[in-house]
Amino acid sequence: MIEVVLGLGLLAFGLISIAALFPAGLRANQVALSETYAAQHADQFLHLLKAHMVVPASDDQDNWETYAAALPDSKPTGDEPAATAYEPWLRQDVVSYTMAGTGNQFYRVRQVGADSKDVQFSGSCRVWRSPITISHYDSGTWREIAFSKDEAVALNVEISWPTDKPYASRRKSLYQIEVYRPEL
Repeated sequence: MIEVVLGLGLLAFGLISIAALFPAGLRANQVALSETYAAQHADQFLHLLKAHMVVPASDDQDNWETYAAALPDSKPTGDEPAATAYEPWLRQDVVSYTMAGTGNQFYRVRQVGADSKDVQFSGSCRVWRSPITISHYDSGTWREIAFSKDEAVALNVEISWPTDKPYASRRKSLYQIEVYRPEL
């Protein structure tokens, strides 16, 4: 009888220990899912912004001045604009983008589920440009070539999520893509 009670006690302890792992596993799964969403949306956002920069506008001029030259040279600091200051920028299926700021350096991305009230991901992007410098090997020596902001820029984005938390307590990731101005 004592062996049965001890066996049941050990079995109960094991089952309780296993059950205690489920909340931690669910939390880890939620974190991994949100990081995946953030990476996908940052990648998609950078490529959409790049496309807007290099595709000609309706007057056969590129949008370089509107999107590349207007961005700040360093990461925007301070508070994000109020939610009411964001204007619609682009909508694709279940993902919508809004923008704000004097140089359009703040963007928000929102992904909804099948039910439009079910928000699956909400992130805020801070966008800025930085110069591009490449190394070129010519006649036995390496030379640095620096592009002006009218020729090429590195687009940087910091995506932070979820947007319902204060900026300081959000998770954040940085991404970058180089964009070269097409021939005019």
